[in-house]
Amino acid sequence: MRICHVTTVHARRDPRIFAKQARSAVRAGHDVTLVVADGKGDALEEGVQLRDVGKAPFGRLGRILIAPIRAFRTAVAQRPDVLHVHDPELLPTALLVTLASHVPVIYDVHEDNVAFVHHKAYLPGWSKRLVANVVDRVERFAARVTHVVIAERAYATRFPHATFVANYPDLMAFDAPTGDVPEELTALSKFDAPLLVYTGNVSEERGALHHARLVHLHPDVHVVSVGYTPRAVADAMRNEAGAEQHRLHLIGEDRYVDHAVLRAALQLPNVRAGLALFPRSPFYDEKELTKFYEYMAAGLPTLASDAPTWRDLIEVEARCGVTVDPTNDQAVTRVLEAWIHHPERAHELGHNGRRVVEERYTWREAQKPLLALYERAHRSGQAST
Repeated sequence: MRICHVTTVHARRDPRIFAKQARSAVRAGHDVTLVVADGKGDALEEGVQLRDVGKAPFGRLGRILIAPIRAFRTAVAQRPDVLHVHDPELLPTALLVTLASHVPVIYDVHEDNVAFVHHKAYLPGWSKRLVANVVDRVERFAARVTHVVIAERAYATRFPHATFVANYPDLMAFDAPTGDVPEELTALSKFDAPLLVYTGNVSEERGALHHARLVHLHPDVHVVSVGYTPRAVADAMRNEAGAEQHRLHLIGEDRYVDHAVLRAALQLPNVRAGLALFPRSPFYDEKELTKFYEYMAAGLPTLASDAPTWRDLIEVEARCGVTVDPTNDQAVTRVLEAWIHHPERAHELGHNGRRVVEERYTWREAQKPLLALYERAHRSGQAST
């Protein structure tokens, strides 16, 4: 069948959309197109046809009002059997398309978008409740006329009939030879000092300042943060590290970082742990962070905040790391001292995580409900025409 993914927000090689979902559909024998809006042009990559509608003018307003029209004009021209959309701002146009043409739509919920509205710094405080209410109503209506996919189990509260497609790691990618180390990691690959690595988008809400402060808690550690980092956040991290900022390495300042670079960072020779020392918040406390499973896949122990859900996974189920109060410097220092001076402890925790992810949390299994959903959606579309 012809499957068309549509996003005007995510990068063209987004780990969930491109690297997992689109490539899995190609391997299953489907014709796959991904419509993006980044201005980098059309391309054919790993069997996925990329169609670029260009960056919309007028900033965020253009992305909300203009980009969806451009994207769906291109998507419909592909004559898809299934449309798979990934951004809430695409829903109004997607709903018009499916109601007019009977092409089945799959709406992929990557985040709790209603809660996430309150974390958008560019929205005035008075408007956040209004915007969150609009997003909630649009998503609830969409759930009645589209097929919904959720990236985390917690989202089933709002979408009880959704298909759960987890962001578990592709072990084939993690186990493949890294080849040439990306240039930005070359110097780090030669370090003798212990490295602590964080991967993913970087913000203060995702622990940026807690991670930067780690250089003050142990004289030997270097902190490596890999992922898109707004310039203001990078400046705040360097300020937090102060005189020790030469031991803070930021890869991705003001730019997107390909997932292959994240994987390569986790495979550097002297990495001792993966980091997720987030400030405690209701938004993140219930999230199943993809990085937890990727740290496990890389055979690394995890040092994370002590949210109950995180503790249950990391300390109880997988026994692959330690959770602590991220504001308790003494507790964090004790963990670092133990893992650095007794590396066999860290190695054992990393081994536990790898074993558990192989048994329970692989993309090889997570993709199966998605591929089955494509078949069901296709049949429903044929039946309605």
